[in-house]
This record gives sequence, structure tokens and C-alpha cells, in this order.
Amino acid sequence: MRNHESGQRDFVSPRRYGWIGLDDASRLDLADLRFGESSLTARGTSLTSAYAAAWTLDVGPGWITRRLTVAVAADTWRRSLELIRDEHGEWVAHTVASAGGPPIPSVPARTLAVTIAADRVERLTLALSAAGGVPNR
Repeated sequence: MRNHESGQRDFVSPRRYGWIGLDDASRLDLADLRFGESSLTARGTSLTSAYAAAWTLDVGPGWITRRLTVAVAADTWRRSLELIRDEHGEWVAHTVASAGGPPIPSVPARTLAVTIAADRVERLTLALSAAGGVPNR
């Protein structure tokens, strides 16, 4: 939705969802979602005994993902990933990793974006289904 005076997107109030990992019962996932007319901003966390992760997602008009960030921290290592879609639809990846963690795979940014987005969508879909669906605007 657009605010006709300012031209800015209007969003409905954020909705918070939480769920236990279906593949790992020790994982707790939380997500705050804010829907626009054809867009979404979201942020969330995943907590386990082994690591903590935080992520943000920016989906622009037309439901086109523009940016995804993920940061993960364990006792002995940290890493982060930022995926940004440019105006031509190409993905650029920025990563930071400390020594001592699991090896970082060498994967093209587009493949990373599609894989991570699919995983997040699957988790959010499961959570929204359990919570009764996408909130009404």
C-alpha cells in the first residue's frame, strides 16, 4: 500500500510467529513479519544449543526479494552472509567468517539466494500454517 501523501509504503502491524524446529526439536524459531500490499519485511532468529542465528528479509513490490541477511554465531566461530539483488536481478553475496567454523562452500550468489529463500519460505509457511495462515490486512 502507498501513503498517497508521502509516497511511502504502508505496512500493517508486524505479526510475530514462533515455532519449534520440525527437523530439530531443540531449535526455537521466531519471525516478525510485516506485510505490505505486495511486499514484506521480516526478521527472525533461530536458537539451538549449538548456535544462534539472526536473519532479515526485504521483499519489494511485486513480491521480489531484494535483500537477505543471515548472521550465525557459535561458541568458537561466527559468520554472516548478505545477499543483495541489484536492479538487473543479479545477486551479489558478501560473506564474513571467523576461523574455526565449518568450511564455507563455494557457491554462486544466485544459487545461495534461491536455496536460502526456499528454506525460509518453507519454514515460514509451516509456521503460518500452524498459526492459522497469513494474517488479514
